[in-house]
This record gives sequence, C-alpha cells and structure tokens, in this order.
Amino acid sequence: MRIRTKIYIGYIIVFSIILINVSINTYTRHMFLKDSIETRQMAHEIEHINSIAMSVLQLLMPANDFLSTGNISEKEKFIKLKNNTMEILDIPDQVITQNQEIYKTLNENIQKIDNLSNEIFNIEQTGSPKGARLMYEMDSIGNKTVTLIREYNKKQHEQLNVLYETSRHNVVIVNIATIISMIFLIILGFIMIYYFNENLRKPIEKLNRGFQGVSHGRWNHVSLNQNDELSDLAKEFNTMVERMSSSYEGLENEVRTRTAELTELNKRLEALAITDGLTGVYNHRYFYERYHQEYNRALRYNRHMSLFMIDIDHFKHYNDTNGHMAGDKVINRVAKILVKESRKSDIVARYGGEEFVIISPELDEEQALAFAERLREKIEKFKFNNEGAQPNGSITVSIGIAVFPDINKGPEDLLKRTDEAMYQAKRTGRNKSILSKMENEKRVNKVKKKK
Repeated sequence: MRIRTKIYIGYIIVFSIILINVSINTYTRHMFLKDSIETRQMAHEIEHINSIAMSVLQLLMPANDFLSTGNISEKEKFIKLKNNTMEILDIPDQVITQNQEIYKTLNENIQKIDNLSNEIFNIEQTGSPKGARLMYEMDSIGNKTVTLIREYNKKQHEQLNVLYETSRHNVVIVNIATIISMIFLIILGFIMIYYFNENLRKPIEKLNRGFQGVSHGRWNHVSLNQNDELSDLAKEFNTMVERMSSSYEGLENEVRTRTAELTELNKRLEALAITDGLTGVYNHRYFYERYHQEYNRALRYNRHMSLFMIDIDHFKHYNDTNGHMAGDKVINRVAKILVKESRKSDIVARYGGEEFVIISPELDEEQALAFAERLREKIEKFKFNNEGAQPNGSITVSIGIAVFPDINKGPEDLLKRTDEAMYQAKRTGRNKSILSKMENEKRVNKVKKKK
C-alpha cells in the first residue's frame, strides 16, 4: 500500500474518531442536561408538596379557635384557607409528577378536615367533649399529613442520590468508550504509518495519557505543539473535558443545593407542626405528646411532676371591649411572660383560646405553688393596654395545679384535676392559684406570707 494511501486512511480514521468524540460529547451534554432538568423538576414538586402540607396544617387553626372562643367568624376564615389550599393542590403545568398517589391522599385528607370542621362549626356549645374529640381527629389527620410529606421527601431524596449515581456511571461509560476509540486509533496508526514516529507516536501518547486521566477523574488538558489533525483532535478533547467537567461539577452542586434545601424545608415543616401560630409556644397536639412522655418518665423513676393550667380572667370582656386584635396581643404577651419565667426543662404550650398549660418536671407541691404565684404576680403587675376597664382592674390569670405522685390515677385524671383546680380558682374570685387538694387555700396563703 502506498504511503499516500496509508496517510489518507490515517486521515479517515482520525476524522472518524473525531466525529465519534464529538458525538459522545454531544450525547454527554444532552444526558447531563436531562439529569439537571429532572433534578429541578423534582425539587419544584417537593416545594409544591411542602406548600400544600403547610396549608393543610393551617386549616386546623380556625376550628381549634372556634372551640376555644365560640367565634363563628372562624368558619369564614376556614373557608378562605380551604379555597387557598385547593388552589395550591391544583398541580401546575411546570410540576411533572410521577407519584400522583400523594396528591390523591392529600386531597382526601383535606376533604376529611372539611367534613370534621363542618361538624365542629355546627356545635352550639364550646368546650364540649364532642368538639374535643373532633379536634383530636383533625390533629391526627394533620399529623398523618406531616408524616406523609416526610416520607415523600425522604423518597425524593433517595431518587436524587440515584440520579447522581447514574450520572457518575454514565461518565465512566463515556470515558471507557472514548479511551477504546483512541486506543484503536493508536494501534492502526502504528501499523499503517509506524515510520512517522516523531509526528505520530509522541502526540498519540499524550492524547492517551489525557484520556486515561479522564477515566480516573482527572480533567487535564492535552497540549500538542503541532498543526495537523492530531492537534485538532487535542482541541476537541480539551473542549470535551471542559464541558464534561463543567456539567459534572454543576450536577454535584445542584444535588448538594437541593439536599440542603430539603433539609431546611423538613426543619421548617417540623417546627410548624408543633408550634402555635399566634404565640410561638408549643401547640395543643405537641403538649399531649410530651405530657404523656413526661408522665411516664415520672412514673418510671418515681419523681415529681407538676402540671399547671392557666386561664386569662375575663378575657371575653377584654375582647368585646378592645377587639380581637388587642386580645391576640394580650395572649401573645402572657405567653412570653410564661416562657420567660419558666425553666428550660419546662414545657409551655397553648391549650386553646386564652388557656395555657405548663409541664414542670421535678417540682413538688410547695415548689409548684411558689412557681404558680410568681407567674400570677408577674402577669398581674404587667401593664397591658386598656386593662383598667377589666372587672379586676387589670389583666389577671387563674391557675390550677396538680402534682404527681400526690395525684396518681393516670395522666387523664391528673389533667382533669388540674382543670378542675383552675375552674375552682375562677369560681372563688379569680386571680389566684389553686392546688388540687383540700388544703388549697391554706397552702396559697402560706406561700404569700413567705413572700
């Protein structure tokens, strides 16, 4: 075979390899672009699901407030929140979901909440056992919704990791194919034009080392000081390396960013699920969960645990006189005083309406009475806006107290005795602390004299 023919064959082979590399590069860009689009779509869907979950949790508030205050305007607030939730639930065009089941479940949960809310708003008497039961069912649905979203986010996070691993696998396959094509070029080059040692052998070895570096994750460029087809090939290789490196790093950054966003969203969702929206203290559902935990702990280790029920005196009169916005400010300020005066180990929660509860581990009867009196005096001395029109001349609270193990007939009985002690404080003049025992009045006076 003539040298010119061999050179032409060599040109054809080199040109073919260049086309193959360009095709591989184009395919790789398409593949990484596709993965990036899928990652963004998955992130949009997760954000959309989380916004639905937050709206579902907000649906629980009007019914709870209605049971506490009896204000029928809470029903209109519920209808507005429901309509807003249904608008969010309507999947937008840019969200492409592969899991329609979660949207179906969320829709069913909203319908259940709607049905339970209608029953609650038809209750004529606030504080009825039926209302508490219906509210508990609604809280359970909200809790199930939060759990569902957590599991969904965990599943999506796993899918993102799978997508990341698939991308890495595809890069390895492309690198192997590229190396094989170049090895084929080197072998044919040595067979057909072996005597072009200086013009072919060294450049090809440089290219070979470059591709081997890519297969091991090193994005190094290849430099050839020649002006021929191999030099053009080196330029194409460098361009491919730059694009592959950029795409690979971009995908890694995208995965890290989305993972951090998912973690933050989960934290916000968890905080929203256990926090009262008005006061920032723990909500009714979280109180019940922690209350049973603390009760069981005190029972297991035979330790004291005090439970306080705090109710703002004549709150309806303040609301009727100053408006609900002013009433909300009073509730918020009382919550802040309770948190400030409590220990870090105490659990302060809004029980409903103008009522709060505090769980205080390791407090006996005498310590509990002293603590309750300190809370009562702090609130009585605080200067609230327009409090002079109150029947007591100021904003005050009535506090019921029950202490374990002095009362030891189960957690529900302890809570009931605390509630009864609080109502006894209200019936006997308000602005006082009552311990759930026969000698309540004497114990309170003793604490006051010590002060």
